[in-house]
Amino acid sequence: AVLYAGGEFAWLFGEYDVARVRLEASGAIWRELGDRRALAFALQSLAGTIDPRTDQIGATAAASESLRLFRELGDPWGVAVAVHSWGIVALRQNDFAGARVRFEEALARYREMGDDFFGAHVLNGLGDAARGEGDHARAGALYAESLALFRSQGLLVFMPSVLHNLGYVALGQDDARRALQLFRESLELFRDQGDQRGVAECLAGLAGAVGVLCQPRDAAWLFGAAEAVLEASGAAMW
Repeated sequence: AVLYAGGEFAWLFGEYDVARVRLEASGAIWRELGDRRALAFALQSLAGTIDPRTDQIGATAAASESLRLFRELGDPWGVAVAVHSWGIVALRQNDFAGARVRFEEALARYREMGDDFFGAHVLNGLGDAARGEGDHARAGALYAESLALFRSQGLLVFMPSVLHNLGYVALGQDDARRALQLFRESLELFRDQGDQRGVAECLAGLAGAVGVLCQPRDAAWLFGAAEAVLEASGAAMW
């Protein structure tokens, strides 16, 4: 349980390699103990830490085994979480249509159970899928709904990620100044939380925005700063 919690915290702060090691160790212990439900949770979390661009088999295997176990256990909430995780795997493979289908299923399940916490997360994922498909208007609406749900629950820790995503929507809609505002707001929150991956992603977003505003020197400096943060922290951008 301690390894599982440690893996979840490492994932939250973008330390995917650390998270994977801890979650794999946690899963191995649960498998040896025969605790199938705990193993299913460890596997669904593990699926989100594996980069499918470098280990597609590992990511897919973890997601599919987690879903199978939850279905065998007759756990409807666990099934929703596993489907959600599989959507994240598809998203990181740039399979935006596949991600959308899985996220929509997960959202329907969460809403049926009245789970606004994970509902807010999956709305953010649906926004990512829509943005990947080039539908910025739909992405913006989904992100806004996700942000409102997080805010209504007082979950400030998850808000900077959605603000960052809204920054990219603004860029996609040719509103670089709005993008700057959103990236700056997100950057301050990520910095307060000590989330180095989030800081790097916001710096890269800011670089894109100032580049659009014809400030190439500042854009180059910001891209360099983002790279330096990633190298220093060992984090990786999606």
